[in-house]
Amino acid sequence: MSTNTAIIHKLYSDFQQAKVDAILAVCTEDTAWAIPGAPALPYAGIHRGKAAVGAFFASLGATLSITEFTPQSYVQDGECVWVAGHYAGHNPAGPGKFQSAWAHCWRLADGKVREFHDHFDTLAVAQAIGRR
Repeated sequence: MSTNTAIIHKLYSDFQQAKVDAILAVCTEDTAWAIPGAPALPYAGIHRGKAAVGAFFASLGATLSITEFTPQSYVQDGECVWVAGHYAGHNPAGPGKFQSAWAHCWRLADGKVREFHDHFDTLAVAQAIGRR
């Protein structure tokens, strides 16, 4: 496993254990995370910097309860690591459930996450939280 792929593999393990500080530790100071789904998803948007990414995790946790998060394949292409997987969850304030395949693109520089781009079924999640 390449170094960048190993970093991302560990990052997913930290996510599954809700270790947000460990995730932020592998981000550059000016990291940018792009999450689709605005305005239906309250945590969507471009989050720049570690504080904004930390706020993203807080908003995500207040909006969704993730019950499954499974990375399935990793492909590295230069400074980018692409990961495909599946996740499922529900709205903690109600009965809405969702599941979706996802694809993540991570761009690293000197062993740190510089950019993250998320791709998933935003409609399924929006319906689960009652926004569509």
